[in-house]
Amino acid sequence: MKRYSLIAALLILIIGCGPLEIARLLGVGTRQFIEKGKINLEEIEADISTCYKETFEVLQEMGAKPYRGNVGRKFIVAFGFHKSYGRKCINTTEVAFFFRELEENKTQVEISSLNYGLSDFIAKKIFSKLKKRIMVNHGQ
Repeated sequence: MKRYSLIAALLILIIGCGPLEIARLLGVGTRQFIEKGKINLEEIEADISTCYKETFEVLQEMGAKPYRGNVGRKFIVAFGFHKSYGRKCINTTEVAFFFRELEENKTQVEISSLNYGLSDFIAKKIFSKLKKRIMVNHGQ
């Protein structure tokens, strides 16, 4: 009986969601942010795990909801920016954050969204807050 319930739940999920939505639910498919999104780059004077942790905390402070990624996979995808950005986006508009270690204490942070205005707005906020937090919390 449990097996049939599981199969039924999966079928409902597949039928009710398009292929992109299923990929999103499974935690794959960040290519759209890189290929089609508005990308903002900044080099941060900190190691990759510090940048990841501090970015995650800044997102939560902004009222956003990080829901995909981890430090090992070197990215975060978050939504819920409508509280800080206003009516220019809906609550499910996503922003991706990619982290690439350039040197021991230097990380490139890449912010991308398919909503170009949101990408610029969030990048300005995140980079400013991230640099301040790293200076205060990590003395860099």
